[in-house]
Amino acid sequence: MAKVARAARNASLMRVETLDGTGNKTILPAESGEVYILAGDPASDRTITLPAPKAGAYIKFLVSVEADTAAWIIAVPSGLLLGAVLAHVDSTDVTTDVVSDASDDTQITLTADTNPGTVLECISDGTNWIVSGHVICSVVPVFA
Repeated sequence: MAKVARAARNASLMRVETLDGTGNKTILPAESGEVYILAGDPASDRTITLPAPKAGAYIKFLVSVEADTAAWIIAVPSGLLLGAVLAHVDSTDVTTDVVSDASDDTQITLTADTNPGTVLECISDGTNWIVSGHVICSVVPVFA
């Protein structure tokens, strides 16, 4: 017999989708809570578009394969992309904060040579998307 207030085993697992670098991705509102593994080395820049802001919406990105020649771009269709990420530049062993200027940023670019272990979390306050995380890279990511 099932215990009250105990989640079913499968309900407690995160939903995961792997993006292989072969196309752009538009995340649908129903995909809130999904974890996206960036596992491809795109031949050209690839854009991942978040859904319109909705309070409590949550998306997580994990890099599992280094992108050698192109970038992953995370963009918002409306509102702004706010927040900051900690970037560890592996070629110089320097750590730096990369902060949104909070005025008109609608994307963050994970440049080529972003390494496995990079994590970004995006949470919506209903008006904007707030991003946080850490990036292991050779070239510092850019808010624009």
